Amino acid sequence: MNTERVRLLDTAEMLGDFGVEVFATNCGRSPAHMTYAFVSGEWLDSGKSLPKQADWSDMSDDPEADYKTSRWVLPDQKVSVGWEDPSHLINDKNSPDLKARVLEGKTVLWVFGRFRYEDTISGDHYESRFCYRISFFLSGKPMILGGGPPEYTNVFKVI
Repeated sequence: MNTERVRLLDTAEMLGDFGVEVFATNCGRSPAHMTYAFVSGEWLDSGKSLPKQADWSDMSDDPEADYKTSRWVLPDQKVSVGWEDPSHLINDKNSPDLKARVLEGKTVLWVFGRFRYEDTISGDHYESRFCYRISFFLSGKPMILGGGPPEYTNVFKVI
């Protein structure tokens, strides 16, 4: 990788008891211009995975407008892409079993999304997709694992 060029890498951190915040860190030596950022989540039984093909079209009536952003990310800078905090679902009296299922490892949270950015030297545009699986140890401590189907975890040049 040419370290002079921009490269945004994603990471995830716990946000409260059950939420997850996704960050992008500029590992290159030139500024990046982030133009789009989207984060979502889905609860699934622990034996199930996300669909192999991501359906980005149903996330919003107009995702290009709803998730458009304009942020500069300087070299070595870490910025928030967004977060998914399902605490309101965990504590919902209408679904009292969800919290127990999560803490027992029977249900996991998948957090996924994408962001786009411009390489300010070349003018090239990139899309970076990410996916994290969040589950809990028996002690109740969270575990964040990167992964998921390839459709959710690739980086490519946007033409």
